[in-house]
Amino acid sequence: MKVVILGAFGQIARLVENRLLSESDTDMIWYLRHASRLTNPDSKRVEIVEGDVNDTDKLSNTLKDADLGYANLVGVFEPQAQAVKTAMELNRVKRLIWVTGLGLYHELPQKFEQWNEQSIGHSVMEDTRKAAQILENSD
Repeated sequence: MKVVILGAFGQIARLVENRLLSESDTDMIWYLRHASRLTNPDSKRVEIVEGDVNDTDKLSNTLKDADLGYANLVGVFEPQAQAVKTAMELNRVKRLIWVTGLGLYHELPQKFEQWNEQSIGHSVMEDTRKAAQILENSD
């Protein structure tokens, strides 16, 4: 199995990478904007690629032969989701884990939902919801 980890320097992504290294024989591509931040712990199983997820061409090339995408991203999510969707469709990659925050589906208790939306910001939450819709409506 080959997993492409987008946002490979993220805190949660680092946990996933370490678990995959220690508990599986999964091959990985770690995709991130500043590759110098990471050291390759196993060149037989890990490839580190520097790139921006919004660069659909580079992302598409990186996703070739991948079985699964894992996105642990920051920033404006809607264009990122569109780029990931496009690159995955071009490569017929059908499985994606997209890490996001809570409150996406208004699933929280009302008072906590209000606090969460205020703390994070309504525009950020709406961007996250739009990104989720892009992915949910894809193949």
